[in-house]
Amino acid sequence: MYTIQRDTSKSRLIVALNGTWDYDGSMFWEDFQEAAHYAKCARAHFDVLFDHTLKPILPQHRTEKGTIMAVWCLENGLRKSANIVPSTIMRMQLQRITDRNAQFDYFKTREEAEAWLDEVSLLNSA
Repeated sequence: MYTIQRDTSKSRLIVALNGTWDYDGSMFWEDFQEAAHYAKCARAHFDVLFDHTLKPILPQHRTEKGTIMAVWCLENGLRKSANIVPSTIMRMQLQRITDRNAQFDYFKTREEAEAWLDEVSLLNSA
């Protein structure tokens, strides 16, 4: 299961991935794209807070879709993506998906992730 919330005051999506990978990936993708559109509002960018703490390691078919998602985000105004990850293995998987791009970072707690997202960045911060 998953939840996607929008914080339009910060142009931010908050995505929580919970439990098993039994949800429809195409429905998640549609929900994510729509939420990103609305999170941007009048700005040209958006941030994402991904909470992976309740997810098991990514299956291979999800990593392939994750790469497509990362590219879409970068092409559509992603400023920063903070990922809360429970394990080193998952962190390595996500770093491979994002090609170690500096716009994606990894944290152990939500507080650390939110603090990083709240920092001012010269990258796409118009």
